[in-house]
Amino acid sequence: MLRLEGVRTRRGSFEVGPVDCEVADGELLALVGVNGSGKTTVLSALLGQVEVTGGAVVLDDDVVDLGARRHLARVGYVPDEEATVYPELTADEYYALLARVRDTDRAAQTLRHAADLAYRLGHAPGSTPFAAFSHGMRRKTQLVAALMHRPRLLLVDELSNGLDPLAAGTADRMLDDARADGAAVVVSTHDLAWVERRADRVVLLHGGRVVATGTVDEVRGRHRALASAYQEHVG
Repeated sequence: MLRLEGVRTRRGSFEVGPVDCEVADGELLALVGVNGSGKTTVLSALLGQVEVTGGAVVLDDDVVDLGARRHLARVGYVPDEEATVYPELTADEYYALLARVRDTDRAAQTLRHAADLAYRLGHAPGSTPFAAFSHGMRRKTQLVAALMHRPRLLLVDELSNGLDPLAAGTADRMLDDARADGAAVVVSTHDLAWVERRADRVVLLHGGRVVATGTVDEVRGRHRALASAYQEHVG
């Protein structure tokens, strides 16, 4: 269970919040908004990457000290950029490094899971270093890295960005598997049709403020489509 209680955060002069929401184990929460609405800033706050100026984050009934970042061993993160991977490492070398850092006692099991995830994605770059990967190959590596240790909380910024249709479908099923394992999942996305199909809860952000939150049906309200509700909320 992840719960945000009046969380306020900032990136430079841009302020976001307060954000009040929760996502239970096995649920998927979608952060929805236009570019610059605060979606990625919320994810960054949960990772301890930007300043949190108020409120509390609760994970598995523990109030998280975001600055200490001890909670990150329980978190998987798929960013919407590529700066998180060492360019000189192969995918397998990167997975091995993460397995050793995150959980030495379960490293072998974690690496077997990574190999299974990579196989499902059709991702077998061999000895090619990350710097030579295509954008899609980089995204697949990041997805495997986020899921390989079976996180309690999975954070994803634009899941399908850079993935071909087959890989995007596989990625959706991987999120389903993580949820079946009990992970709480938070996805930032522009894709309202995807949200209607796959999300349990929604937070609509605009200009750094929450304009609506609740289940998909609650946020959709009287509208037949979430897109129509979103247009009404943001004007």
